[in-house]
Amino acid sequence: TGSVSLCLEVLSTTSHVEVQFYVLSTLQKCIEWGKMDVSSRLSSRNCIFQLIMRRANLTVINVSSTPSLPPYLRTKIGVVLALLVQTDYPQAWPNAFDDMLSIASY
Repeated sequence: TGSVSLCLEVLSTTSHVEVQFYVLSTLQKCIEWGKMDVSSRLSSRNCIFQLIMRRANLTVINVSSTPSLPPYLRTKIGVVLALLVQTDYPQAWPNAFDDMLSIASY
């Protein structure tokens, strides 16, 4: 859907944690209300993983100026990923737990 695409575009381009939190909250509601198809959920999952890795890489490059994700944002990411696992595992996301373990190191 168009709103999900817009959310993912904003999530992948903004560095403002407040905006990221709002977008993740919107994605959470879309998942809970069944408004996302499999393709949108896959795109959401990939975008969230990229956000985690991008933030982790910035932290490694310059520890003093780039803090890790704040606790409230990490919690929201966890909630959205848990909903995606609940919705897509095992049919649409058979490697969910392997993927989660691979991203856990970030």
